[in-house]
Amino acid sequence: MQTITNGGYSSEEDKKQSDDPRIVQYREGLRAMAEIQQEKDILQKQHDETVTRCKGTQAELDALNLAYQRLLGEIEQYRRERDEAVTKQAETAAIFSAVLELMQRHRPQPVEEVKKNLSEV
Repeated sequence: MQTITNGGYSSEEDKKQSDDPRIVQYREGLRAMAEIQQEKDILQKQHDETVTRCKGTQAELDALNLAYQRLLGEIEQYRRERDEAVTKQAETAAIFSAVLELMQRHRPQPVEEVKKNLSEV
């Protein structure tokens, strides 16, 4: 006979089976499985979010490395330009010294006065 009881069982047979330890254990196992699945879903979502953040951070790191390499290239270019300027300055100083020496041979003017005039220019 079908009866609806306080326990929500649909028949007397269901109520008797609910007392069976195997069925109780089966239902507890189903409940535990549902909880585990829910926890697994939450952890999977957290994992996916972490992977997304990692990929974003990796993209930022790659962009920073690219900018760093570009800056290193610029620094190296500036060093080459500086070295060239120093070389040209040394060559120019050597030329001026040679010109000064030639001028002294052909025109007896005090060296200090020529140096003073050159430093003013």
